[in-house]
Amino acid sequence: MNGDIPVTEDYEWVVENSMHRLWWIYENDFVQYSLGLMDENIWQTKLNAMEFVYNSCLSRPVFDFRKSLLDARLVSLIEDFPDACTN
Repeated sequence: MNGDIPVTEDYEWVVENSMHRLWWIYENDFVQYSLGLMDENIWQTKLNAMEFVYNSCLSRPVFDFRKSLLDARLVSLIEDFPDACTN
């Protein structure tokens, strides 16, 4: 169980698709911030969300799969977060 939701194949599929979408959004957010198009307070909120998603161990395989397709600067930033999923 993950909270109150049983981890079924359908649930895993929903999580995986949602995580792919989030990483595209986060990369876009990173580019906007890098170009000076995003307020610092909003960026800090986005970083907090990225750290939360990165440390959602059920969804970590999506990040691991996608990181070679993401901006290397973003990947470096994300991998500097404390890692709650290491054994």
